[in-house]
Amino acid sequence: MQRLFKEGKYIFAGGFKCCFKSRNGKKVNRLMISVPKKSFKRAVKRNLLKRRIREAYRMNKELLPVTEEGCDMLIIYMGKDVRQSEDIGNGVRELLSKLAEPVRGMEGHSKENGGSSPDSLG
Repeated sequence: MQRLFKEGKYIFAGGFKCCFKSRNGKKVNRLMISVPKKSFKRAVKRNLLKRRIREAYRMNKELLPVTEEGCDMLIIYMGKDVRQSEDIGNGVRELLSKLAEPVRGMEGHSKENGGSSPDSLG
């Protein structure tokens, strides 16, 4: 997690902020979700939003390529209100589409630098 904050890149889309870092050493993408306590005092609302974000990611994860070396990401909810599942789904879809561009770009970068596999991230 420290590596993610120290070396990760940030993008904003769909009412979310996402910190991501490639090459997690796994063959899967790993996800963390954060809903700020400052915005939502009640744990019930924070947990509701995290469940909705997790479900939206599950439904749209095919938009983000899974590579040999995987990707770590932290999705931070930036809204001040509890959004409906459909709105969160649209926001996560927008975020993953935007995130897929740099991840695919890293794949090509790794290949140019002698990466062992065309699916590896750079």
